[in-house]
Amino acid sequence: MNTLKWVQKTYLRFPLDPVKNNYLRPNVKGVIFSEVSPTPLSNAKLACFSKDVLENVLELDASVVNQDEFIDVISGNKVVPGSTSLAHRYGGHQFGSWAGQLGDGRAHLIGEYTNRAGHRWELQLKGSGKSPYSRFADGRAVVRSSVREFLCSEAMHHLGVPTSRAGTLVVSDEQLLRDQFYDGRPRREPAAVLLRLAPCWFRFGSLQMLAADGAGPPLRLLADFVAEHYYPAAATEPADGARYATLAREIGRRTARTVAAWASVGFTHGVMNTDNMSVLGLTIDYGPFGFLDRYDPQFVANSSDSGGAYRFAHQARVGQWNLCRLWEALMPIMPEREHGEIESALEVYVEAYEERRRELLSRKLGLQPSAAATALCDQLLELMAAAGADFTMTFRQLGDVTRMQYTYKDFLVMLLSIGSFLVDTGTDIWLAVHFYRNERLYEFVLTLVFILAPAFTMTGFSLRWYLNDADQGPDEADAETRPCRPTVPMWKWVLRIVCLTLQLGPLLRYVEAMVYGLRSRRAQKNGDQQAHIKNYIYMIYKDADATLLRLFESFMESAPQLVLQLYILASEHNRFEPTEPISTTLQVVAVGTSLFSLAWSLCSYQRSLRYSLPAKNNLSTPATVVLFFWHLCSVGSRVLAISLCASLFPVYVAIGLLVHWVLMTCWLIYQKTEACYTRCEELLFVIVLGAVYIFTFFNVKDQTTRLKYTMYYVLCFAENTAMIVLWYLHADRTLWWYHPGLAAQVSLFSLAVLFMVMYYWRLHPSHGPEPSGICVTGQVCRDATLADRFGVHLEEWAGNRSRDATPPVERKDAEGLPA
Repeated sequence: MNTLKWVQKTYLRFPLDPVKNNYLRPNVKGVIFSEVSPTPLSNAKLACFSKDVLENVLELDASVVNQDEFIDVISGNKVVPGSTSLAHRYGGHQFGSWAGQLGDGRAHLIGEYTNRAGHRWELQLKGSGKSPYSRFADGRAVVRSSVREFLCSEAMHHLGVPTSRAGTLVVSDEQLLRDQFYDGRPRREPAAVLLRLAPCWFRFGSLQMLAADGAGPPLRLLADFVAEHYYPAAATEPADGARYATLAREIGRRTARTVAAWASVGFTHGVMNTDNMSVLGLTIDYGPFGFLDRYDPQFVANSSDSGGAYRFAHQARVGQWNLCRLWEALMPIMPEREHGEIESALEVYVEAYEERRRELLSRKLGLQPSAAATALCDQLLELMAAAGADFTMTFRQLGDVTRMQYTYKDFLVMLLSIGSFLVDTGTDIWLAVHFYRNERLYEFVLTLVFILAPAFTMTGFSLRWYLNDADQGPDEADAETRPCRPTVPMWKWVLRIVCLTLQLGPLLRYVEAMVYGLRSRRAQKNGDQQAHIKNYIYMIYKDADATLLRLFESFMESAPQLVLQLYILASEHNRFEPTEPISTTLQVVAVGTSLFSLAWSLCSYQRSLRYSLPAKNNLSTPATVVLFFWHLCSVGSRVLAISLCASLFPVYVAIGLLVHWVLMTCWLIYQKTEACYTRCEELLFVIVLGAVYIFTFFNVKDQTTRLKYTMYYVLCFAENTAMIVLWYLHADRTLWWYHPGLAAQVSLFSLAVLFMVMYYWRLHPSHGPEPSGICVTGQVCRDATLADRFGVHLEEWAGNRSRDATPPVERKDAEGLPA
């Protein structure tokens, strides 16, 4: 096609495969390219194209996509006149193991183009047919994977991440057999060919393959080409001097900056094999990949990566390990005195990664780049991991500083939580003492058990969380998952031990949250944004821990106490036993405080959860009130049904609740909750949560809740109906609460449903306005950043992060089809 000047010139002087026939050859030696033409694609049709690439990179008019000759070239049906189509030979380490010869098994380099800006681009077709390096594959790509690479490479470019580009996507009615879900049931999918561009398609594995061949001259030729065209600092060094060591260091520097950019946008490369690592530090070969939704440092984008070798938290380490393999490949052409300089290359990598990471994370918070801003972001990332917050939306909505305010309403909410905890626990203790003094040992023992068992359980959780907060972690994975938290002085540890011994864990955490909140408020008033943001984040930590502990404690202590006291009252009247006015009064007070505590703990937990998720709007005062009455009526109806039925059939009720507990626990296990650090702790967590689900439901994962609420309430309605009908049919009709008991249970459940509908229909925070002043993936939007507004400098407050150079987890099998 005359209008296309995509003639291949540069690489024809490289060692080429002397065999011109296109057939599978697993042991090609000492060459860099094989001459091979693309396989024609039948009935090719243009599906989409990047106008930016065509017009600004290739300097073509976008109308060229309407020309049949252009479609023939980008589908592999024709070669540009005067050009030569090449398939590149390379090798690589895959999941830590040397895989030998790999190469372009379904890609063809069809030409090159240097635009008016002086930028040289290499044009490659992917999915364009077989080559000598196709191994077991058919040389084709399907529409599904091609669309993913087209969209992601262009998105990454516009996010500011170094990447290859996508020009066009052609589809066909050819059908390819693919096992999409790796379930042994392949299905036919339509074929596609992607035109992609990069300044250079050489990889770490390109140099590795020549080194493995023992082909010194081609290895030196390729290394010199990369240095002369892309790394001037290396090119100026003599070949018998530091040229190749400098080249490795500079490649490592670019790679580190790219990996840091991945982390800043939540991108996870699923196959960081050395054959997929560009010598220019570009993101290439979009096979399995993924972007973080919920922030999870252990996220794995590749279903075949069962060991998590390339998980999100390990990407920086894997890049460093790959750099070691690149250094080894260059050692045959390095002077021997340079062999031991690998440590300097690794240091350059770490410094470049840290510098770029600091810059990007600081920008995402709207702060000026500094180690302190990075440490602050690490605190936020830890909170996001614990809360399951959305990675992008959290930073997006943190751009609105007005959301990060600790108000007096928040202070009163925490004060009310403390008061309900003290009054509820106090009345239960008072009631236990009263039973003991009146020699009602059966009631005393049950009341005491329901006080102590939950208290000791929550003390264990609280202590474990304190220890986790203090644990910095010995290795990189821990440092990524649990960044440093503020140092705790010895006197505070003593205070914690005393409070935990007195079973006052939630109380102490509430007090700590209030202190941090007031500090944040004072700092904001004084214009100290460093202290304001830092203390606000600490407040969220403590409030989240306190509300979750209080929620568990109330449903392990208050709910059983509520059922117990109602059961005792109903049983005494059923047996026509005389009751003591003082005992009855205390029991009624205990019932009231327990019911209030249950409803308020649920309400405060949901408020706290929304505070910890910046992507979600906070609860308004009317929403808080309606939410409280919803939970009050829901729990009240549930407890009333259980208590009345248990007064006549305690054994049957106990068996039914046990079955309910087991079902809820199994449901939680099926949901794969991620609230704890070990499997044992997670199992204990879901067992405790299953007991909570006897009385109420709250979502422990950041997922849609309405369907779950519907399922849970249908089940509870069936259970409540069965229990209340059973009681109503067998209870003494002369009891004064015979009809009121039934009416109260039905009314409370109906009111709970009414309040729930009212909450979701009118008062749910999703109906509120979206926050303004946002930042998207590190790119500052129209509103000023925090640094612009307040001139924030956080140099005095910085956390330490440790990194090492240990290699990734090794795996023996290779991944997927070759690029």
